[in-house]
Amino acid sequence: MLPSEYRGAVGITEEFRTADAQLREAAVAGPELLPTRLAKACTRVLPIDGAGISMFTAPTMRIPIGASDDTATIAERLQFTVAQGPCIDAHHTGQRVVATEPVIAKRWPIYHDQLITQTPVRGIVAVPLGGGLNGIGALDLYCHRSTDIAAINPTDVDAIAGHITTTLVDAQLFPDLRNGPFWAGPRWLNNPSITGRGYVLMAMGVISVALAMQLTDALAMMRAHAFAADRTLDATARDIVTGSLSPDRLAPNSNS
Repeated sequence: MLPSEYRGAVGITEEFRTADAQLREAAVAGPELLPTRLAKACTRVLPIDGAGISMFTAPTMRIPIGASDDTATIAERLQFTVAQGPCIDAHHTGQRVVATEPVIAKRWPIYHDQLITQTPVRGIVAVPLGGGLNGIGALDLYCHRSTDIAAINPTDVDAIAGHITTTLVDAQLFPDLRNGPFWAGPRWLNNPSITGRGYVLMAMGVISVALAMQLTDALAMMRAHAFAADRTLDATARDIVTGSLSPDRLAPNSNS
């Protein structure tokens, strides 16, 4: 990896392909783990500490499809839980978001408080994916030191984001992403990030029926409960689906 040099789109893409091939040989294989492999490859060719790839299946529903490590996974979950952060803004604006720690603290204070207490992440670059994933996909790059953000070459990031988009589209893992279920069929059963976020969708349905409310309101109520309990939205959703947390306890007049 050459953190301070401009290698050009061709050079960085070739390095990325090599890293991808090496990871495939290292047992990060299988179509369901392709996004995870791509996220890990990012850390091998860019001066970053972690990476994550997500898909927005609705304005308020973000599905993590791959992460380089546990820290990247937690950083994404926290952003989804508080419904604010660089990736969400990048998705809404369609523009790259570069955020050092002071920027994160100023623009997304709730996310910042959670991020610095639960992860070593201090800088984030969020990039919307284009092409066949335009308006849907996003790439997050994480740095443990805020100042390391300056070493990330935007040209390299754009080249890698383009390659990731092409790879995911060519793999045809998301044939019904715009018009149908995200995880149709068994192909995602071995991707824990995706199956974990599936609990949020199921919990939204449980709350909606139990409390006779819209799905969007159910999601907002679940987010509020998760934040108050200092838990992630994913963990709260799992408790609701498994029955260990009753939807009634999420109601504003609940005493628990």
